[in-house]
Amino acid sequence: MPVMISTKRNLTEGSLGKNLLVLSIPMILGMSLQTAFYVVDMIFVGFLGSAAIAAVSMAGLVILILITLGVGLSSATTALVSRAIGAGDQAQGAHVTIQSFVLATLISVVVGVLGYSYAESIYKLLGATPEVIEAGLGFLKISFAGVIAFFFMFIITAALRGAGDAILPVKILALSTLLNIVLDPLMIFGWGPFPRLGVNGAAYATLLSISLSVSVALYLLLKGSTLIQISLHKVRLDPRVIWQLIKIAIPGSAETLLRSVSRLALMKMVAQYGTPAIAAFGIGGSRLDMAVTLPILGISLSTATLVGQNLGAGKPDRAEKSAWVAVRWGMLLMLIVAAIFFTLAPRVIRVFDENPEVVSLGTSYIRTTTLSYLFLGAAMILGRAFSGAGDTVPPMVTAAVALWGVQIPLAYFLARHTQLQIRGIWLAIPISHTLNAALLAAWFKAGWWKLKKV
Repeated sequence: MPVMISTKRNLTEGSLGKNLLVLSIPMILGMSLQTAFYVVDMIFVGFLGSAAIAAVSMAGLVILILITLGVGLSSATTALVSRAIGAGDQAQGAHVTIQSFVLATLISVVVGVLGYSYAESIYKLLGATPEVIEAGLGFLKISFAGVIAFFFMFIITAALRGAGDAILPVKILALSTLLNIVLDPLMIFGWGPFPRLGVNGAAYATLLSISLSVSVALYLLLKGSTLIQISLHKVRLDPRVIWQLIKIAIPGSAETLLRSVSRLALMKMVAQYGTPAIAAFGIGGSRLDMAVTLPILGISLSTATLVGQNLGAGKPDRAEKSAWVAVRWGMLLMLIVAAIFFTLAPRVIRVFDENPEVVSLGTSYIRTTTLSYLFLGAAMILGRAFSGAGDTVPPMVTAAVALWGVQIPLAYFLARHTQLQIRGIWLAIPISHTLNAALLAAWFKAGWWKLKKV
């Protein structure tokens, strides 16, 4: 008998729309809270000037690259846990979660040491000015030193989502966001008993808020008050499960790596136009794009759970129908978001930076990329549907084609060989989003993922 989520709803039976709604609303709320987490960081850092914004924007892209294994591992965790729960094996779901923690610990040590050691070299490689490096070097090093907290947050929320618990991840994210909102101004500006730490204060606030939230979540998992109940007495290395996780995680991590490195390649091109351009791309292409995509990610994550649990219950056709319902919902949501951001673009940029050049460039970025929000939403949902099935190769392949076969070469050509200049970089982004969505839709429709064994 499949395990029920906290709402007593069986995800392998009943209305597809209602099941998606039950999971998506809390997850969208959770993703929105995560958006607020990062947006708050940027708002407070914005008071320190454009160089600080540029430094944090570059650091964010770098960190995203170096934690790609964590992202891939979280996808693998959701896939295996959801299959186990769909088949009615809650003990196996807990066992998979423990193995994910073991693997995440090993990965975080390697990523943290390498990132901390080469932080300055990474900034230089990206073409950062001395002013930007000085502002952001400490931020990047602090973030790498505590990267294990980020990995554990990924694993905890992924396991709970795979089990169908959409509520506890929201509470965890709400706690970390509230802590970050409180700690950011205290540690950045030195309010009260805290020293003024500037950009470094944002890193310390982020690390502390996530670490405290992870500690609370681990306590609940160990206490046995969640759908996933782990025990320290049952911690043992299981090579078979570790290998299952790695097989699913590697393509998923490769996809994330392709996306992250493509963003860095775009940042490298943008950096040639100066600090205001970097700040504009950091606001529009990093923080605001995150704000746009995190709500749709809530639907995407719900789709992964529905696909995984229905495959585990032996209902592949129901798994497919769940994904297409989610695509329709996602495209409608992105249409609304696109209209809002297109209309309010200048005002949104001014929230972060009132520099006229930054506002102009940021506005042009938003109004160009909103053209493809519908297709971006569809691609994200279909990619997560593949992930929920444990078939992470198709999203990796389509990302490689769309980003490195089209986006990067096209951005370089339009910026260097046409009068569009930096706006040519902006234009390449919606073109690649549209292509990626088309490729994923065709591949998903073929249905080979239904036969995937994990």
